[in-house]
Amino acid sequence: MRPAVIAHRGASFDYPEHTYDAYVAAIQDGADGFECDVRLTADDVLVCWHDSDLARTSDGVGTISKMTWAELSGVDAGTWHRSGRTAKPLLFTDLLELALESGKTLSIETKHPVKSGGRIEHMLADLLAPHLPLVPIAPAAAQFRMMSFSKLAVMRWRKLVPSVPAVSLIERTYSFKGGGPVLGPGIHLIRKDPSLVARIHAEGREVHVWTVDEREDIELCLELGVDAIITNKPAAVVAVIGG
Repeated sequence: MRPAVIAHRGASFDYPEHTYDAYVAAIQDGADGFECDVRLTADDVLVCWHDSDLARTSDGVGTISKMTWAELSGVDAGTWHRSGRTAKPLLFTDLLELALESGKTLSIETKHPVKSGGRIEHMLADLLAPHLPLVPIAPAAAQFRMMSFSKLAVMRWRKLVPSVPAVSLIERTYSFKGGGPVLGPGIHLIRKDPSLVARIHAEGREVHVWTVDEREDIELCLELGVDAIITNKPAAVVAVIGG
């Protein structure tokens, strides 16, 4: 079975990341699911945004956690991108609605450390609650997944929402032990040690690899039998692995 293709912040090579158009493009590109980062504004609104501040991906200035949604919604989150497209910041609830309407999976990364601490997982759980299964299901069958580099956040989520699989993101092999039913190693780890995939599978866990954009890396993931490829270029991945 071919790996799932997960659009990293949407089709973010061609469109500004974390914008509505980027996720619509991911659907058109044949992605199986979406990936997003979430942060809380000062007035506790969950938004799709990677960095802690606005500098890299908008025309604004400020820190997400110190801004209200009304303030954040006024910035241009698009023209920084080489495409030159204007775009508005994206509410998580709008992305959730798009995922539900399109039937796409949604992998949601909570960012840490943040001043709100574990409140972000609690708010995410509340928003997902009406759409969740009553009992835990296999990661491959789940529409939603929580992701984090924070072991504490993953542990918190597994207690809070056991029906939604947690993905333990890893940058270094020494952080391989523990975590949820899915491990998310960076492609740099897979290049360095391809046997990592088989070792994770031997523990009965899935392997979701980030961020895979180059053809040789796509082919390596396909050869090793990873379960999901997280990519900025969903169309390119689909072209290699098939629809």
